[in-house]
Amino acid sequence: MKTPELFAHPVKVRFQNPQFQDKYRSTFHALTTIVREERFIGLFRGITSPLVCI
Repeated sequence: MKTPELFAHPVKVRFQNPQFQDKYRSTFHALTTIVREERFIGLFRGITSPLVCI
């Protein structure tokens, strides 16, 4: 997994989740909101299973 994919993965997953679909207006808005609300560690929540596949 490349470095940009590490940051794009949580945003992509949130956009695909119906619970969060209407919360974010754009990718940048999603990224900044996740960092503001859940801190930087929020970007890496749930990333372990994709990393195991490598």
